[in-house]
Amino acid sequence: MTLEGIYNNDDGTFVAYFSYVNASGGRLQAPVGDAQNTRNFFSPGPASRGQPSEFLNGEHRGVFQLSFDGAPLVWTVKVGAYSEIQVPVSAGSPKLPRVTPLADCINQRESGGFASVWGYNNPNDFEVSIPVGSINSFSPGAPDRGQPNKFFSGLNRGVFDVPLDSSLEWKLPGASAVASPQVNVCACPTTDNRNTKRQILQFCQKLGALVYEAADQIEQASRERLAGSPPEVRRKLREGVERAKKRAAEAALRAQDFSSSLPAETRSCPGVARGCSRVDDGATLAKLRKYHYDTLSIIRRMNARSDFIRSGETKRGKEIVRRAAKLTAEGLAEINKIPRFRTVCK
Repeated sequence: MTLEGIYNNDDGTFVAYFSYVNASGGRLQAPVGDAQNTRNFFSPGPASRGQPSEFLNGEHRGVFQLSFDGAPLVWTVKVGAYSEIQVPVSAGSPKLPRVTPLADCINQRESGGFASVWGYNNPNDFEVSIPVGSINSFSPGAPDRGQPNKFFSGLNRGVFDVPLDSSLEWKLPGASAVASPQVNVCACPTTDNRNTKRQILQFCQKLGALVYEAADQIEQASRERLAGSPPEVRRKLREGVERAKKRAAEAALRAQDFSSSLPAETRSCPGVARGCSRVDDGATLAKLRKYHYDTLSIIRRMNARSDFIRSGETKRGKEIVRRAAKLTAEGLAEINKIPRFRTVCK
């Protein structure tokens, strides 16, 4: 269990977003409460705060959201023979970046008059919820204009439109956008993805190269420390290094395929006209994000292994991990520039 961070609603409330990784290969159960072999509760206060009691296999980011007033809480989880995990959260926990509303453009309505076209950018790698009301509202006039209350990760343009007679402002916590008759006119917002795709591919290739570098470090460490070991031990280590390099090359090629499948240009319309359809590239973007996170995890593990071979501990040689973390952050930022939804017309 990990805390991704807290979202500050700017009204004295916060939303904490939690992730988990289940590497057991199957589902794990932890009923809410404090039992002999399982624990799953919050403290202080109510033990049950809507947390999951079933943990699916694999990595799941931002899957549990907890609204709270900022007072310190601790989520305790223990499943069977696995170690107990405690995740603290409070108003002082790391803050998540804000969702930014976008006044994309205005267009001519078939029924007459103009409409403002709106979108948003969520820089987090998971969906963020902001309920319509005081912290998600339009002004002047009716605060609810059909805006979303769940915000997908990344750039989302042309999400909805609103009739426009005069200037209109959409407010979210810490950010706002204004549409007016002076905003650019367009039928559908369009994003040029060509340079972004090139950048994503470069970051994928650089991460793949770091896996090779980390594998070489293991091989060098083994030559230094295991020179006197039995041939079978050294052979198995060499084979493990070669397998790691092969997996890195295969993963980089898959990431290249994912990147290549993204469109060079994304046209995002708030409505789907006759003869058009709405395409969701979310699965491809999620695979690219997963490649970055998985590769960073591999480099961390390989770095720890080479350190252990050298010194019997895993606290040295962190430069390669810092470079991998920087590349991962930069790559994820580029992925979030690709709109998730696009409109395709015959």
